Amino acid sequence: MSFKEDWEEIKLNKVANFKNGKSIDENDRNDKFDVEIFGSNGVIGKTKNALIEDELIIIGRVGAYCGSLQYSNKPVWVTDNAIACSAENENTKYIYYYLKTISIRKMAGGSAQPLINQSILKNIKINLPPKYEQKRIANILYTLDKKIENNNKMNKTLEEMAQAIYKSWFVDFEPFQDGKFVESELGMIPNNIELKPLKDFFSVKTGKKNANIATDDGDYAFFTCSQGMRRTNVYSFDDTAILLAGNGDFNVKWYRGKFEAYQRTYVLIPNVTELFSFLYYSIDYFLDKLILGQRGSVISYLTKGMVEELKIPIMKDENMFNDIIKRLNNINYLIEKNENENRTLKKLRDSLLPKLMSGEIRVPLDDNAKEVN
Repeated sequence: MSFKEDWEEIKLNKVANFKNGKSIDENDRNDKFDVEIFGSNGVIGKTKNALIEDELIIIGRVGAYCGSLQYSNKPVWVTDNAIACSAENENTKYIYYYLKTISIRKMAGGSAQPLINQSILKNIKINLPPKYEQKRIANILYTLDKKIENNNKMNKTLEEMAQAIYKSWFVDFEPFQDGKFVESELGMIPNNIELKPLKDFFSVKTGKKNANIATDDGDYAFFTCSQGMRRTNVYSFDDTAILLAGNGDFNVKWYRGKFEAYQRTYVLIPNVTELFSFLYYSIDYFLDKLILGQRGSVISYLTKGMVEELKIPIMKDENMFNDIIKRLNNINYLIEKNENENRTLKKLRDSLLPKLMSGEIRVPLDDNAKEVN
């Protein structure tokens, strides 16, 4: 990086304080409390009392997430898998983003169990622009991150709303309580509900690719059996699809567009596209039934036959059914809109980050900005 003349190169210990995290008693963990517990890679629960009150950076200390970075501006508990870094003179947010341009993990060496300590962190050299510019740079990046975070929260709420609608109509059958019920494989169901196997709605395909095709910045989504979505530079599918992990934690996702799939991931492309939201929430709800199998014991993997033969409830009243389908689709379209916006925001943030931190791009400053310094 080439830095501007008014930037100062200093060691991190000149502007930051460090504190090792502390293990927490399991009896003190409870999601009804407000204080977030940070592990090496994000929030892992909640507790009643905070270990650290300051604005801080949480740095993964050991193992798979050694060198990972999280930011918090409220009281939190930090576990012994992480180190807390709080900066003086309101530099914390800027330092957080600057550290994201550095591979802290590489400083831990190439051992099987990498470890970062305070001594390594204190000797990291960073470059600081004037304080007023630090604040402007950090605020630009933080605004993008907050928008991404808010979209994720909104999507969580939207999905919970869709799940509640589905459960009300197709699990609890609340709108049909005054009608006649009949016996079925799922127990008692309304007489205007019928059960159909998933094979009636799509042919069950599987991905063909190995995990080694994944890249950090690929152009296309790559779905494996893990919860998250990876990236790759090739694609085999271009459609609206439901992705079902055939082993591991058996998660289910949906996606619209070009994508690739891992060889143990089932790709379910509905024969009728308008049904994709309904089918997604059906599989999401009845997935536990698949996992438990016919004998009531947890299975280690899903077969194509198990997926094809899973029966789900369908309304016989076409007009009523179409109304629910539209409601679920509308919710998923909003979720998709937020996800697309997040992809754009992440690209913008990741593009701006190294340029702002190197001084290649200087933020515009008004006459009052320098008064912050």
